[in-house]
Amino acid sequence: MALMKKPKYFDDLAEIVTTWPFVGSLTVLILNDFVLKSTYSNWLTGKLSDISGLFFVSLLLCAVFPRSKGLSLVFLAVAFSLWKSPISDPVIIAANSIGFSRFGRVVDYSDLYALSVLPLAAYLDGCRRECHICIERIRRLAAVPILVITALAITATSSAPGYYHQFTIRKAADKQEVDTLAAAAIIQDVAKSENLHCYVCGVPEQHATFRDTWITLEYVIRDKAAVKFRITGKPDPKLIFGKDNWKRVQNLANNLKLEFGENFDNMEYFTRLPEIAIE
Repeated sequence: MALMKKPKYFDDLAEIVTTWPFVGSLTVLILNDFVLKSTYSNWLTGKLSDISGLFFVSLLLCAVFPRSKGLSLVFLAVAFSLWKSPISDPVIIAANSIGFSRFGRVVDYSDLYALSVLPLAAYLDGCRRECHICIERIRRLAAVPILVITALAITATSSAPGYYHQFTIRKAADKQEVDTLAAAAIIQDVAKSENLHCYVCGVPEQHATFRDTWITLEYVIRDKAAVKFRITGKPDPKLIFGKDNWKRVQNLANNLKLEFGENFDNMEYFTRLPEIAIE
């Protein structure tokens, strides 16, 4: 019985994931998403994930599709550009409604400059043999663990367990409407006070999503009479040394209630009990 032959692209993958450009960009992504963003949340940490992620995904595409390297990178550039625009909002909303995971991104066209790493990735793919970090025997053994770490690094933030708090703020009297633009502005100000950045912002007077590494704030305005909120908190890996993100969830909810009470008349708040821990 003949043994199953490994596909050619596996050897190419084993080569590319054991080069210092790939390992370096993967390390930057992991450090940025799990350490730097929560410690130093600023414009640089927001850009590093895009740059490092685009870079090593470009290297993977070049390895898997060596004969259509240019076409693969063009496809990646177009996909990233659409992802960073409001055009992708319906796709994100539909994917999040399924409930398996939560997705989002910042609509910020300045992020598109990260596409400048694609030509560099194509160049380094062409000289990957000069960039190896280990000998061939070790490289073949290390390739699979590195690919597993890559997959985990990409999916970890969307699959991490946590807590969520759902509640509604609405007019106490029937047939009274909420000023949707004013409500959206209040929510944006409260989100900014917690250093949350808008990820889905196409129609803020109807719905939007704000988030950082550990906290996600989503809202939907229904019939101009009620604002439904969902605030999700993920566990911080540095929780023993850092802040309790569940307290941030509670503080965010309390601040929203306070601001709506101060800026609108005749409002009421209600929520379902108990609070739910996501397994």
